[in-house]
Amino acid sequence: MRSNEELQAHKKTIGITGEEIKKINENMNNLHRTNTDGIPATEMELRQSVKDYNINTQRAQLGIEIMHSYYNHKQIWEDMHEGTGRDVSTAKIDKPEPALIVGSGQSLNKAHDLLKNWKGAIFSSTSQSTTLIHAGVKDRLYIVALDPKLQADEFIGVDDWTKYGATLVIQPCIAPVIFELWKGPKLYFRIMEPTTEFYTRNLAIAYRWITTYLFLFSCSLSAQMGLAAAMGYNPLILVGCGFGAPENKYRFTRWDNMPIDIDTTNKETGEKIHYDKWDDIPLDIDLDVKINKRRWEASKGGSLDSKKAVVANNGVLTDAMQLYYKRSVLCVARLDMKDVINTSTEGIITEFPEATIEEVIKNQGQGLEDRYYTKLQKWHTYEKYLATQDTYVICFKKKGMRFIESKDPVKEVPPFLGLLQQQIKKDNKLNDLDIEANIKRITRLKTWADKQLQLHQQRSKDISKK
Repeated sequence: MRSNEELQAHKKTIGITGEEIKKINENMNNLHRTNTDGIPATEMELRQSVKDYNINTQRAQLGIEIMHSYYNHKQIWEDMHEGTGRDVSTAKIDKPEPALIVGSGQSLNKAHDLLKNWKGAIFSSTSQSTTLIHAGVKDRLYIVALDPKLQADEFIGVDDWTKYGATLVIQPCIAPVIFELWKGPKLYFRIMEPTTEFYTRNLAIAYRWITTYLFLFSCSLSAQMGLAAAMGYNPLILVGCGFGAPENKYRFTRWDNMPIDIDTTNKETGEKIHYDKWDDIPLDIDLDVKINKRRWEASKGGSLDSKKAVVANNGVLTDAMQLYYKRSVLCVARLDMKDVINTSTEGIITEFPEATIEEVIKNQGQGLEDRYYTKLQKWHTYEKYLATQDTYVICFKKKGMRFIESKDPVKEVPPFLGLLQQQIKKDNKLNDLDIEANIKRITRLKTWADKQLQLHQQRSKDISKK
């Protein structure tokens, strides 16, 4: 990444400004205030609607995605024909091997100094990418770009990502400036949201050469897991994926290689000005920039907002957004049925078998087979948790499944399954849906989830009396 490109990247965002993005993020965050009286909600009782969250997300982002996807078409077409970009399916490995899935939790700090010793693949989001370079990662790094609001400053400080074996795994709705800045290889995928025509029809037609698609589960980590699974990796080892805020801290310490000795020349007047900080350079003046020196600088993760605090089932503090992310991860785990190992043992995810990051790195992800859940354990563990969040799985006989959200599935699921069966018959897929078996399983899960809520409420009453 050249100096002038870094500066210009801050100025160039197609269709939306940095201030508009900041406002969108603030509005989204305000949706998740869970208390106003200082008493946190609980994970068992909160049960927020994923449907409502997805609607709000689309309202905030769909227009941006449409603009970006139109603007990026020519660049992606050229990438695919010149070989600088490929479909994710072309990168599938010959046989399964472990991969690290890196999140933004504070437990990533603990893993930081060990990651340079990992020899396998790593799947991160853009948020952790520069931190992984600071940690010494030098090969097989897959950086997933999912968020259409992604800004260029995520990549500041790394001149040549190819030196670190980095591949950008990107979808067509990302800001065009990211395509301009990234000089290394790219893998492409599409987003799929079955209820939105833009995803099911427009993107599918415009980008028909991109055959890999992911269902939208609202967070980058679920996309990282889904992409790793699609490329054949197993087990998926979670690092920095706790979703909790032990000691009131819920994000990792981010590292960026910031310019600290910068010479600039005003292109219009010829005036030369020296800057010691990158953030001091004005963005409204056309400048030539020469960076003489950089320094790695740390940005510590934020604290939990008390107005958004939620007590998770295991007693760890978190917030409503992290619960959305947890549900997304459990949905993807249920969908792909890969073996998942969690190293983020201080967080709120207790639904996966655990290992320490030290033993994972020492043994390169090998020797964990005796901790894998069986297929039946995965079904029971994942579906029980999802039921406590009013989310249920509808299974088809031959292949496939879909999720349904319902607070009263005993009443709402049977007529839905009837309509689904009619659609299946239209598609000439007779006998692909066992309505009775699905109703029986979902009713059993609903009864269990209601019992857990009753026990939780009774424990809360007992504690309050003391």
